[in-house]
Amino acid sequence: MIALKAGTLSIAAHETAELYLLPGPLKHFAQLFPQVKLPVQRGGLDEIPRRVLDRDVQIGFVREPPAFQELQSLQVYTDEMAFIVSPENRLASMASVSIQDLDGISLISAQVLQVDGRHCAASFPAALHHL
Repeated sequence: MIALKAGTLSIAAHETAELYLLPGPLKHFAQLFPQVKLPVQRGGLDEIPRRVLDRDVQIGFVREPPAFQELQSLQVYTDEMAFIVSPENRLASMASVSIQDLDGISLISAQVLQVDGRHCAASFPAALHHL
């Protein structure tokens, strides 16, 4: 199916993936394969693997590999975050910080995601190959 030139590739994704991670890669994919329709259905992380197994969709985007042994998963995105603190903060002198070190500390974060559309879009043909 990697030679798919026209048709529909149904996708299920959780809200964060649909809103922040997929728009760029899907646009890139659509430019490469303009005759392929890419409907995205939003779903809960717990229901997406079942929808793939039941063949309601061909591809699902989840945060972690699913528990279903019948499904194959491919990592398409990893997240990095910069952590900044005041020089007076006890964490400033640490070479690395674990999640446990953050216990009890107030955090301010912003949802800022940049995704290289080529990397994620390159995963689509690989996923198609396994269909």
